[in-house]
Amino acid sequence: MKYYHYHTKTPEQKIAIAKKSRETRARNKAIKEAATQEKLAQLDVLGLKITALKKELDSLEQLTELGASFKKLTGKTLLRECAIVSGSSAWVRSTGVYFLIKDAVVVYVGQSTNVFGRVSEHQRVKTFDSMSWIPCDRLMLDKLESLYIHTLQPPLNGYMNNGFKSAPMYLDDILLS
Repeated sequence: MKYYHYHTKTPEQKIAIAKKSRETRARNKAIKEAATQEKLAQLDVLGLKITALKKELDSLEQLTELGASFKKLTGKTLLRECAIVSGSSAWVRSTGVYFLIKDAVVVYVGQSTNVFGRVSEHQRVKTFDSMSWIPCDRLMLDKLESLYIHTLQPPLNGYMNNGFKSAPMYLDDILLS
């Protein structure tokens, strides 16, 4: 640190020293104010987090009480919302090949641009206890469905006049394409 002998300075030097001192004090004050504002903002964020956590704790306590009551009534527990949400998938019109299953056997193979809607239509006329499906591009539906029909020979898919399972494409055409 330089030690200035203020009394030996010229008036211009004294003015420059005073100006520099004012600028330094103003800069230090602005830095201190910014730090204070940042701390206040952090306190606001922490306050919001504390409020959210208290709300979540209240909700969990209510769920715990409700779960205990439900278990007493039914002998079973309820899933928490986070478990339900984490196990979900987006609802979209699903294009693909689907399989109707009865007693662990594929009994029907079909295709649709709205798999879930189509499977719900089958409930009226076909007997099955579960379903599965494979997402598929629209352009590949006929080929993929045909491959599965020819491979699995599901009993609820119909037959053609030549005795082969009815499928959108002949096996020979699939193999040659």
